[in-house]
Amino acid sequence: MNPLLQPTDLNIAHVQTIIRGMYAVALADGVHDTEMVMMRDFYEQCARDSGAVASFQDVLNTPFDAETASSVLNSEGLRRTFLASCVFLGYADGGYSSKERVKVNHLASEIGMQPETVAEIENLAADQLMAQLAHIENLDALKQVSSEIRSE
Repeated sequence: MNPLLQPTDLNIAHVQTIIRGMYAVALADGVHDTEMVMMRDFYEQCARDSGAVASFQDVLNTPFDAETASSVLNSEGLRRTFLASCVFLGYADGGYSSKERVKVNHLASEIGMQPETVAEIENLAADQLMAQLAHIENLDALKQVSSEIRSE
């Protein structure tokens, strides 16, 4: 099974840590509306489900802290989920920029993840995003887009 698709149970502390990391990635090249919508929708749904009292803005106002993140994201699965969320956030505005990629690698290092794992997650995320376009009839154009995404 694709490691990005393995179910991972998240509590509200996990979600808040993921949101803080995603926001750090968004800040890397300027926060876009699509990124904010993605983060807000994710957080608010999880907050409703868990009965969390912290607002989305409260979560954003607390900067990402590597020590806290390492403690909260205390398994390989949680750390991979965190990184995948950050990578998908990078693509939310239409492209995973080099600044976002650098930030994801920095966050990964701070929580003890290897660059090879980040590269694997980036490739799996790109594959998953491309699979959503599989119904497109112009496969040559799709291959070109996929090639460009991977080389950025």
